[in-house]
Amino acid sequence: MLTSLSVGQSNIGKWSSDEVGLPTYNYTGQIPYKVEVPDGELINYPEDPFFLLGNYGITAFVHTSGVYDFYTLRRAWGRLNMPLDSTSASSTKIKIDGKEYVLTGVSSEVARSSKKIFGTGFANFDMNITNDIQCERILATLPSKKINTGKGALLITINLANTGEKEHQIEFVETVLANYQMVGEFRISYSATTEKNSKYISAKFKSHTDESINKQDKDEASTYDFYPPELFVIGKGEINFIQTKISDEAVNISAVKKFILKPGEKKTISFVIGYKFDNENISEIVSELFTIGTDDPKFRKLWKQKLPNFSLQNDKIIKREQFWNAYVLEASAKYNTYFEETFIPQGMAYDYSWGLNAVARDHLHYSLPTNYFNPELSKSIIRFVLKAMMPTGYFNYNVNGFGYSAPNLWSPSDLQLHLFWAVAEYLNVTNDYEFLKEVTVYYPKKANYSASVLEKLTVAFDYLNDEISVGPHGLTRILNSDWNDQIWHNEPLTIYYSTAESHYNSSMAIVVFKQLVEELEKAKNHIKLTQQKYKIETLIKKLSIYRKKQL
Repeated sequence: MLTSLSVGQSNIGKWSSDEVGLPTYNYTGQIPYKVEVPDGELINYPEDPFFLLGNYGITAFVHTSGVYDFYTLRRAWGRLNMPLDSTSASSTKIKIDGKEYVLTGVSSEVARSSKKIFGTGFANFDMNITNDIQCERILATLPSKKINTGKGALLITINLANTGEKEHQIEFVETVLANYQMVGEFRISYSATTEKNSKYISAKFKSHTDESINKQDKDEASTYDFYPPELFVIGKGEINFIQTKISDEAVNISAVKKFILKPGEKKTISFVIGYKFDNENISEIVSELFTIGTDDPKFRKLWKQKLPNFSLQNDKIIKREQFWNAYVLEASAKYNTYFEETFIPQGMAYDYSWGLNAVARDHLHYSLPTNYFNPELSKSIIRFVLKAMMPTGYFNYNVNGFGYSAPNLWSPSDLQLHLFWAVAEYLNVTNDYEFLKEVTVYYPKKANYSASVLEKLTVAFDYLNDEISVGPHGLTRILNSDWNDQIWHNEPLTIYYSTAESHYNSSMAIVVFKQLVEELEKAKNHIKLTQQKYKIETLIKKLSIYRKKQL
């Protein structure tokens, strides 16, 4: 996101705080955004920078022009409003006495001149549309209350004010493009059909493939998602809904609000745009957003409660960075129905370009900071990784589609080490030693083969010790990569596969095993782990021998 380019104040914006003390970023850069190096070559940054809004149910990237992108990972990585060459992912327009003004998009003069503020869970655009019509447009997501939950929807609040001396006929239109596409996968396509009533309009997506692709049952792991969500737009009060066919696959669905705005009058319009699956009810999704959003359209109180307070941090800049980082972790976390866990994806190309959940180390790294402010999220992340583990202790490099995980030529040697690290840190911070007894399934879950966390740690160690093993100097092998994925760049790896060793893996094992042994020593005497004591002691012995050899 663009904020990584901005420290303190710069020519593209500045940091501040909102009414509850959470950080905000006031974007003042140009739209379209361009960066040139001294020789005049353009740097490939997005022309319409974006900020992250989200919860465990939805990801919304809100651009500086006011356009937004919707993603879901409830089943598979999918984009609900994939833009077309001639049609934006979303648009907002207003007619004032019959004259139309476009409020979003890089070509909109109103969008370019608006005041743009992005915060933890909201985006705020202040616009002077005419000399006497002012508009505030707020987009916001509710934080998830607990693991495996999250409203897959965005609340859009419009505050209009007439500061002039005559009344105006207003027609306000909020539009989203219904064009579903799996991220990174193009062998399956979808077409949208709409339904509408007096309360909402929705677009249902139907999957299409050729005869070579077998349609799987809804609960069966598959590279493809044959059961996408339903996109909807709903408004508060009397709203008209329209649909505009864009192509054979895509359609614009819109909410239209018409009214008179009298001199000195202010009006608020509210929309919810989101998605649902077959077992969900639209009214249940939107009721909380409309109710809370009436008095708190940015959900400031709930986000303040959700994030840690960092009360011991006296440095304002560091504290602001801590708030922002904690928020991004929360907003990035996603619930997945195949694994029935909430985890944090990598957050870059794997997810949003290729549609993959990779790799286990990335997810486990995110569990380290969340231990301190959301340990239930950390535990769910670890469970997700454990449920993706094979009974041999092996991790496939990635999961794609709906819970589909297949062998991969890429075979890192460090993934088990990161599992040991994550579990050791979780136990150290939380003292939740009973977690070692918790049972999770192995992959694939339809085999119905399961084991406790303690048993899976032992299996993972056996894989490290026996399969990854050590090289001629006794150090842990690399296989075809350790944490450095590019160690074999432009080199044939097979001739080194059985002999090359990793100083990184060995040093990591020395550090991580020391901490894990310390935690297991505490666990073995826990009153509720009496039956597991022998297994704990056995694992301690194995870890200690391995560590001593590496030293």
